[in-house]
This record gives sequence, structure tokens and C-alpha cells, in this order.
Amino acid sequence: KAEINYAHCDSGKSWEPEVARQLDEMSEIARWARNYRLNWHIPWLSDGQPHRYLPDFVAVAPLSDAVDLNLVIEVKGYERPDDAEKRRWTRQHWIPAVNNHPDYGLPAGRVWRYLYLDDAALVSATADRIRDAIAQAKAELN
Repeated sequence: KAEINYAHCDSGKSWEPEVARQLDEMSEIARWARNYRLNWHIPWLSDGQPHRYLPDFVAVAPLSDAVDLNLVIEVKGYERPDDAEKRRWTRQHWIPAVNNHPDYGLPAGRVWRYLYLDDAALVSATADRIRDAIAQAKAELN
């Protein structure tokens, strides 16, 4: 379900291969991409300075015939000092902004959500977390 047959992951010990496997196996997921060398980023600010956040995956799950859920997924085994601020910025600023944008959000048939996986149990339950996000997005549409 990915654009290529190989998901480049940051290291052989990372949780990203498990997330990629689950995305491929989920019937709810229409397509997904590993954000590696795609240069797709979320802009964010820290102390007034612009930065670029590159999440690990974007997955698409149809919610209806007219609306898709675009799920931005970050898999984190090691917390860096600015990670909490990137998450906060993504959840509080970027997701609401893109959801309301006429070309990229609900007016264009897309709903965006953010999923952050930061321990082995969450990674093992990626499919369950995605199904929860799908159910929540469907409920909010109704």
C-alpha cells in the first residue's frame, strides 16, 4: 500500500518497520508513505524561529465516499529536547489549520489527525490506535 516496495527506516532497531508492516496489513488503510527524502514537513516555531518537522508516516483511510482521513504518524523511541514542542505545535496549530484549509482540509474531502507512538506497547497496537482514530473521525463527521 506504499508508493514503493521498501520503507526506509532510521535504524534496524527502530519501531518504524513494525508500523510499516501494520499499515500494509490493515484493510482500513488505502495507502501510506514513509516520509523519507520526500521533503514533506510541518512548519513550527520555537522562540520565534521557524523550524521544519518531518513526521515518519502519512496514511490515508477512507471515512466515506467523499472524505479521507489523513493520519500523520510519528514513531519515537528517543525523546529529544524539542520533541514535546513539535507535538504541541502540530496538534494545536498545524492540524487545526490544515483541517480548515479549503484545498487540504474538510472542504476538500480530507480530515487530518496526528498519532504519536512512543513506546513498544503503542507500536505493537498501532492498528488499534489507527482504528480508534478512524472511529473518532467518523463520529465527528456525523
